[in-house]
Amino acid sequence: MNLERIFIATAVFFFFLIPTSCNNRSNSDNRGISQWGQCTDYTRLEESAQCRSFSVPLDYDKPAGTSIDISAFRYLGTDKISKGQIWFLQGGPGGSGRRLSRLMVQVAKYYPDFDFYSLDHRGVGLSTRFGCSDDNDIGDDWENYQDCYNKIFNTWGEKLKEFSTTNAARDLHEAINRSRQEGKKVFIWGTSYGTYWLLRYLQLYPNEVDGIILDSICTPGECYLDRYDRWNDMVGAQFLELCQADPICNEKMSSIAEDPKKAVEEVFRRIDQGLLPNNCNNMFTREEFRHVLATLLSNWSTRVLIPPLIYRLSRCNEGDREVLDFFLQGLQVKGTDKSLLNSPMLCDLISLSELFGGSTSQELQAFLHEAHFAEDVSLRFADIYEAGLWNIYRDDIFSQKLPETDIPMLMINGTTDPQTPLEIAGKIALHFTGQYQHFVAAPYATHGVLVNSPITPPNWIYDEKERKPQTCGSLLFGQFINDPKGPLDTSCTQMVYPVEFDPATTNNKMISNIVFGTEDMWD
Repeated sequence: MNLERIFIATAVFFFFLIPTSCNNRSNSDNRGISQWGQCTDYTRLEESAQCRSFSVPLDYDKPAGTSIDISAFRYLGTDKISKGQIWFLQGGPGGSGRRLSRLMVQVAKYYPDFDFYSLDHRGVGLSTRFGCSDDNDIGDDWENYQDCYNKIFNTWGEKLKEFSTTNAARDLHEAINRSRQEGKKVFIWGTSYGTYWLLRYLQLYPNEVDGIILDSICTPGECYLDRYDRWNDMVGAQFLELCQADPICNEKMSSIAEDPKKAVEEVFRRIDQGLLPNNCNNMFTREEFRHVLATLLSNWSTRVLIPPLIYRLSRCNEGDREVLDFFLQGLQVKGTDKSLLNSPMLCDLISLSELFGGSTSQELQAFLHEAHFAEDVSLRFADIYEAGLWNIYRDDIFSQKLPETDIPMLMINGTTDPQTPLEIAGKIALHFTGQYQHFVAAPYATHGVLVNSPITPPNWIYDEKERKPQTCGSLLFGQFINDPKGPLDTSCTQMVYPVEFDPATTNNKMISNIVFGTEDMWD
């Protein structure tokens, strides 16, 4: 059993980094201002943010027992009168809501009549985070990982089970109830694990809010993280089909093998056997290269570089070697998260307790030996599970089950999302078939449709000149919150920017220059 894979793959966490700012509003509207104050913590939220902490029971069945602190923050809209609140739930598990701050501010620009809220999941960030001072930097050190777990268990013991999705859903209920205003609407947007958390909330409180938005859906009963690498490899193969359909990409890859999939197989064979050109041999192991391809695949911008990377590695002339060296340097400067906002240890507790389907490390090793797109996240979870370290909880009442509710829903997922692929996310549409419940598949979109579904040309989420949203996800979002029971115009799905492999496009020149150090991604 290999227990050295104790890194947290960044793909498990979903967060946006969109630099912007937000103007504060007058406090004369009496929206619970007295209960909120300036954010004095270290997390560097925008100046306009307001923060609040409140106590909740560690165990809701024992309300008089131990309590923990839950931390929330908000950005008030600039209109004097608010239509209501929109809550944002982070993914992970173990991701901090504060990682969504910049996205919230960006979205708030064109919905000034709404207030935007988020909170840290219990056990994460400023909500009684559990972990160790260095647990974001454990890396491959199994001994340090065990020491960190022992510290956590010595603190919480059997009460670890209270840091569950179900209790986090109860925390969300408390946060909303302590913040909502009479007669005002409440919506909740969740992404990735945040959708799983939100669906748990609906199991407990099926009619409490006016509508929900599920973005990149972890469908209960389908979403098991020991399948994560299989999803990546499946979507990677689908992405190569887009390459095959593109004349430029297919021509380049046909210089290696008859089609892009076979070209990838051939390059992996050469890596295994040391048959790449001499100046490129030993640049990657099979394991390292499949990690690299999976990382590129998960990002809307960088995935277009997958075929050029394979092409350059196979050819590996002097210019290619310079590009590959530049690319490797970029991988190596990736810093460690020192903020202690996310909680890798909470990620493991919930993933192993609720999101692990029982795959063995032996099964996963056999799969990964043939895989081309994988970060080995699934194998990591299997290794830790088989080590028997965690005091895993069971939630047979709620875990991996869907709620029964007829409230308005917008369910959106990308067709090229390797983290919650359409094959598992789309099954939720079979359950929620109400009059005001809509499932939309966004072509070419990756994880996080609100951001990663740019409309041609790709201006991302906000067009400063036109002052209107510029992704399909944001257009759908806006329609829904303004009229959750109205008709939904999905025509933006026909305008999502497609995958293009032409080196002359502005977007491809830009991303190639950033990642490869040259504007031409192929030559």
